[in-house]
Amino acid sequence: MEPATFDARRHQLIAEDLVELIKRRYPKLAQDPNATVIGLTEKDMYIREKTWQFAFSYRVDGRFAVVSSARMNPANFGEPANAELLHSRVRKMIMKNIGLLYYQLAQSDNPKSVLYSNILGLEELDNVSEDF
Repeated sequence: MEPATFDARRHQLIAEDLVELIKRRYPKLAQDPNATVIGLTEKDMYIREKTWQFAFSYRVDGRFAVVSSARMNPANFGEPANAELLHSRVRKMIMKNIGLLYYQLAQSDNPKSVLYSNILGLEELDNVSEDF
């Protein structure tokens, strides 16, 4: 993590700055119009341009995304660690990004689809399946 990507006031990473960091660190991929790049972090993040408290994921330019597992991890909220649940949640969010960015699928209004457009919290994330 670079200090420029961290908002000390909020104690969160800034999603837009994370994508810019990925582009700087991997310039060949950033310049390849056929590359889809998804970064992963265990740190909490937010999207500067939204009023949300946090974000599971951020996508930009049709090719870049970053996924944060911080709010997906039950252990971060005083609950028992559950690796299976955490991995399922992270897998779903990564799959959603692959579907939207790489396969260029449209978001869905179906709350069971991993492409569901309104995943704003754990309830919605847990409700979606791992199917497009």
